Amino acid sequence: MGRLVLLNRHQVSARRGLIITGAAGTGKTTAVIQLGRNHELLLRRRLGPQAAERTPVVYLTVPPAATPKILASEFAQFIGLPVASRQNQSDITNAVCDLLCRLRADLVLVDEIHNLNLATVRGRKHPTS
Repeated sequence: MGRLVLLNRHQVSARRGLIITGAAGTGKTTAVIQLGRNHELLLRRRLGPQAAERTPVVYLTVPPAATPKILASEFAQFIGLPVASRQNQSDITNAVCDLLCRLRADLVLVDEIHNLNLATVRGRKHPTS
């Protein structure tokens, strides 16, 4: 994991990711939470008071049958960004990404990503699914 953080440190785009997969009950969520906790503690220890203005780790669980807009709204809620119901998914995502950059987030941990439903368009079943 440390190697992945180092590889991404100076990347402008195409950052590397990590997917953890396995059978239910094998400790994937526990491992991801521990990863985030360890990263944040190490960073805060290394930076001291300078780390106070950062949110180095973002963690969320995708709710069942979540749409991309719901996922973007979950990120916004985590970082305290207000979302109006009339905002579209792109606007929310752009605002979230902008704030995450300003908060200098290092890790974005998404649990239960299989809950993301890409088969709907604005709540309607997609004609090809």
